[in-house]
Amino acid sequence: MNKTVPRNYHEVVEILNHFIEAKNLRKTPERFYILEEIYSRDDHFEAEMLYNDIIKKNSI
Repeated sequence: MNKTVPRNYHEVVEILNHFIEAKNLRKTPERFYILEEIYSRDDHFEAEMLYNDIIKKNSI
């Protein structure tokens, strides 16, 4: 993450881990990348904006 990790970021990662395990989903890097992107933002955003920003960053 580019910015300082928020105090509860690691707690949220653990919650995501438990959720993924409970639903028998795969722990893909993409799931955690999206969480990281959300926590690196200071602005209000919509899902489409987040998606477009992720696509821009990864299309280089």
